[in-house]
Amino acid sequence: MNGDKLKIEELEQQRARGHYRLVFHPRLEAAFRAYYLRFMRRHVLSAQVAAVVLSLIAVGVELLIVRPPQAAQAAFIVIFLFAVPTGVVLSLVYLRAAPQARWLHWVSAMVVAGSLGCAFYLEALYRAQGLHYGYQTITFVLIFNFLLLGLRYYQAQALALSGLAALTIMHLRIGTPVPELAHAVYNYLAVATLASTAGYLQEYIVRTNFLDRGIRRHQALHDRLTGLLNRHGLDVHAERSWRNASREQIPVAVAVFDIDWFKHYNDELGHPAGDACLARVAGALLRHVRRPLDCAARLGGEEFAVVWYDVDETAAQRLAERFRQAVEALRIAHPAHVSEWVTLSGGVAVVRPGEGTSLSSAILAADTALYAAKRNGRNRVMLFSEEAGM
Repeated sequence: MNGDKLKIEELEQQRARGHYRLVFHPRLEAAFRAYYLRFMRRHVLSAQVAAVVLSLIAVGVELLIVRPPQAAQAAFIVIFLFAVPTGVVLSLVYLRAAPQARWLHWVSAMVVAGSLGCAFYLEALYRAQGLHYGYQTITFVLIFNFLLLGLRYYQAQALALSGLAALTIMHLRIGTPVPELAHAVYNYLAVATLASTAGYLQEYIVRTNFLDRGIRRHQALHDRLTGLLNRHGLDVHAERSWRNASREQIPVAVAVFDIDWFKHYNDELGHPAGDACLARVAGALLRHVRRPLDCAARLGGEEFAVVWYDVDETAAQRLAERFRQAVEALRIAHPAHVSEWVTLSGGVAVVRPGEGTSLSSAILAADTALYAAKRNGRNRVMLFSEEAGM
């Protein structure tokens, strides 16, 4: 799941609304469906192996114990010894080749439809020869349909209803007596109802886990007050930018900002006002971080950090200066004598990822430039320079 791209408000609102109809808001629904396919992929792999094992056991029972007439035996072997394993192998090849499993529901739907068709054919063939087809193949198919093949509840429900229609038509075509037809339909509905209930609960739980997982991930990576990334979130997100920049051999700029005289602001107006100030500064910072590989974080207290991808020294200093000006333009009155408005100081370091460089060393360099800005009068941005001895 791209949980870090989903807004925490969307996840929390959806959790509060509930999802008894097994439907999310469209944006969340798209993310959930991709997550569900990845989540169910391993279950489908295991289920298909189980299907092959059951098929081989059925073949052994049929050949060694039941020993039906040649025509029925041949059809049974073709289906359980060749058709089922072949379908499973093709499905496994697809799942191995496509980790995202985008077309899993179509593959599974074809497997269910084909399996029901084979089961109906065998029942009709055995009945035509006066034999009893004693395998609960339809029961197994319905269980797989609702629980084990990665189909969502409504998809499985549609297949089950189609199967019921096909079952009824098959029995009518072969002239099944009405009492037997009634029993067959009842048994199908009973199994389908139980499997459907379990399928509904399974998807409901998976949807709940999806929301909870997204919320927990957001809380683990973000600062609750400002909505910016926290230090851990910065490490996680910036690592992506760092890897890309290392591969492409392009620069990454790291800027560290500190609100000037913030302790005085907090002491004079109290923590609620200080929190409101931090939130407004964070809002201004977010407006200067737009691209996917850029990120902004609150490092703690009144200190913020930004990672800008693919910018040189001139562009990085210009971006940092724009943010400094944007905070000054907020005109947040500072109650202490040290400053009329809330301002901030910043330090910028531009590095090219490679041997001997890391995000931590880049932040340390930007921090060095930040303290140089503070020593030089605050409310300014300075660029880290090894030549200048920073």
